[in-house]
Amino acid sequence: VKPGDPVIDSFLSTDGKFGFVEMRTVAEANNALAMTGIDCFGRPIRCGRPADYAPITPDLIQQCEGTGILGTPGDAGVVDFGGMGAAGPDVSAATSVVVINHMMSEAELGDEEECKEIAEETVDK
Repeated sequence: VKPGDPVIDSFLSTDGKFGFVEMRTVAEANNALAMTGIDCFGRPIRCGRPADYAPITPDLIQQCEGTGILGTPGDAGVVDFGGMGAAGPDVSAATSVVVINHMMSEAELGDEEECKEIAEETVDK
């Protein structure tokens, strides 16, 4: 695990039914997959790899060692927080707090009515 935000980029569909999240490291992406089935506002989260996902090869792993891309203990910038590793994050004490970055454009942020409408829709779902 590396200190800081593990998310590089994210996208939420306009209807709010699906999204994509690009993670910083292979290990953080694998940990995010462990969230599958967790309840989020009464609905289970479904996490998966993209349809065009190609498993990482041993050669690619060797090329990436020491770059920080793998996110494994001993990799550049990686800190071992209690051996969380392959077991994934401990979700037993999870809360209902959800952070969604880039949900609103600059134009929407400047429109008070639009902000109220988006806030109401977000709370309703």
